[in-house]
Amino acid sequence: VAAGDGLTVALDTHVPEALADEGVARDLVRQVQVLRKEAGFRVEERITLGIATADESLARAVEAHGDFIMEQTLADALVEDIGDADITREAEIGDHVVRLSLRRARRSEDRPTASAVTRARP
Repeated sequence: VAAGDGLTVALDTHVPEALADEGVARDLVRQVQVLRKEAGFRVEERITLGIATADESLARAVEAHGDFIMEQTLADALVEDIGDADITREAEIGDHVVRLSLRRARRSEDRPTASAVTRARP
């Protein structure tokens, strides 16, 4: 709170959880796009995306905004881990570390079943 010249100003610096989660999702998308470029993926190339973290707030953001993350990164599937990833990197999201893994999407007959993934496009 600051006051002067007959004017008082108060600023609430609390960031609501939903807004913080959206920011995390957008930062994840940015990190994935950097990783796609690093791996030499074509802009239109679809991927399987692995996001692994032990942090509850990051996991909550991925769960809440998984569809957005998949849409923005052209991911056909969002899983926790990809054993045969084309590229894997740790990234910092705020004060937390997340492991991102990307693999070029397989042909439809080679894709894992929905039970094997956290989230998959129909």
